[in-house]
Amino acid sequence: MQWNSWWLGLLCVVALTACGSGGAPATTPTRSTGAQVAASSPAARPTQPPPTEEARPLEATATQPQQEEPEPTNTPEQSQEPTAMPTLVPTQEPEPTATLEPTGTPKPRPTKEPTPTKEPETSAATRMTGVVRDAETGKAITGAWVYLGDEIARTNKAGRYRFARDAEAQRLTVMAAGYAKAELGARDAADGRVELRRFDARGVYLPFYTAMIPAQRERIFDLINDTALNAVVVDIKSDDGLVWDAEVPLAREIGATYDGFDLGEFVRQAHERDIYVIGRFTVFKDTKLATNRPQWAIQSSEGGLWTDDTKNRYTDPFDERAWEYYADLAVEAAELGVDEIQWDYVRFPVDGDLNTLRVDGEYNEESRINQITEFLAYTERRLRPSKVYISADIFGLTVWHTRENYLGQRLERVAQHIDYVSPMLYPSGFNAGSGGYDVPPAHPYGLIKQSLEKTYPRIEGMPVRVRPWLQAFHDYAWGIPYEVPQEVAQRKASEDMDTSGWLFWNPAAKYDPDSFVANP
Repeated sequence: MQWNSWWLGLLCVVALTACGSGGAPATTPTRSTGAQVAASSPAARPTQPPPTEEARPLEATATQPQQEEPEPTNTPEQSQEPTAMPTLVPTQEPEPTATLEPTGTPKPRPTKEPTPTKEPETSAATRMTGVVRDAETGKAITGAWVYLGDEIARTNKAGRYRFARDAEAQRLTVMAAGYAKAELGARDAADGRVELRRFDARGVYLPFYTAMIPAQRERIFDLINDTALNAVVVDIKSDDGLVWDAEVPLAREIGATYDGFDLGEFVRQAHERDIYVIGRFTVFKDTKLATNRPQWAIQSSEGGLWTDDTKNRYTDPFDERAWEYYADLAVEAAELGVDEIQWDYVRFPVDGDLNTLRVDGEYNEESRINQITEFLAYTERRLRPSKVYISADIFGLTVWHTRENYLGQRLERVAQHIDYVSPMLYPSGFNAGSGGYDVPPAHPYGLIKQSLEKTYPRIEGMPVRVRPWLQAFHDYAWGIPYEVPQEVAQRKASEDMDTSGWLFWNPAAKYDPDSFVANP
């Protein structure tokens, strides 16, 4: 019995030893980590941060159905839409994750992760998307500017836009060349859809000094309200450099402000009568600034400041201090309610002895074009947050060929940074033989039509519209009277070419109402 007990005890020890080991390896097992759990369990969330909105494909959920059209990001893709200004398009921030915490502050691991279905719902709630279309045709509008709070986006070829923020209690403003501005509550836009209605500005020019005379102002406002006109082009910076009673410090310092011109009151009166206000802003032709800041001006190789044939002085397009001054004034004008800023004399001078002209940079075709383009790019960045339309006047001959003729204006480059391009297609400005006509002013319809036919192919696909300047003054080259028949012929050519309106120029603001009847 003793032997049997000893033997049975030995057998139990062997058995218990075998049961406790379970075939485990001899080395000590490591602790389970989140990474290991993720690898072994498909339901677990990976520890690395999720990709940003730009990189992550949209996920189809019950609250965010899959769209047939591609949704854009705030930064337009080069292949899908016109070039946008990187500084204006807000970069979407990545979703908050543990990796966004400062490296010196350890982030405790959450004891419970949210269920996988929560993430797309949160993403959809903080992103507002939509599409902008033509109210009449239903077609998508490319290159529309969409404002939500202090963020700015631009539509792609499918007319779509997107914001990476909640749209609750925000105002949505949408603008596009050729359309009236739309303002509505973000939640009022069903599914983010916005419809814009076409707007063609049909206007006349009102000079700086005439605009501040109440009787003359009323005369032009009555003309607009009693005819097919709906817009006025008023000088907000004159050819000699004077401006309204602006608050910009430099304008006051150099004596450029004119206290007799209350721009805010002018705009208020015009808007009361449903008149669209275009502020004509003479840029580099600026005797006032050049005289008071000679170091910013174009110099003469013969000493002193360069002047043109009529003794006007110009600021140097290479001097960016002048750019800032002009942008400051334009932003203030926009804040006063001006609907559109129209750049004029946005070019190098050509009337005078160019052999003696000296600027602070290379003076050749490429540099001149680049400098004018850069000025327009800079002022666009400054003006877009003000929700104002932007246009530019260019020489009529600029649309006929690509040579810049010392101006620095090339149609395709100018059009990149504006909403409307206004070639000055005054028939009297064309030389004999232009358009195949020995006397061009005698053929107003044909000359305007040919000019526009040459314009459109060069800006095809760009979100810019054409609105020409037309002639409302007597021909000074051949002595041909320009009256109602000639003015109506120009207007008809413009309308037949489907321009976004037209503008008539008379330096004394004298116009015949018969030129602007509804159906001439």
